[in-house]
Amino acid sequence: MTERQKDLWVTPETLAKQVDRQVLHDPIDPIYVACMVVFLASDDAGCAVRRTSWSKQVRSRN
Repeated sequence: MTERQKDLWVTPETLAKQVDRQVLHDPIDPIYVACMVVFLASDDAGCAVRRTSWSKQVRSRN
């Protein structure tokens, strides 16, 4: 949920409902999503997503 959403529409009641519906019981901020995307795009995530480096795959096709 963005800061704008929090400022304009979120009340303590709606926030409590949202958190109750989530598997993770912390508000999910955009920075958490961005960090996960950066990790999954990195070479370090290869073992987590069962892939080798994307750049190595592209080079091996040529």
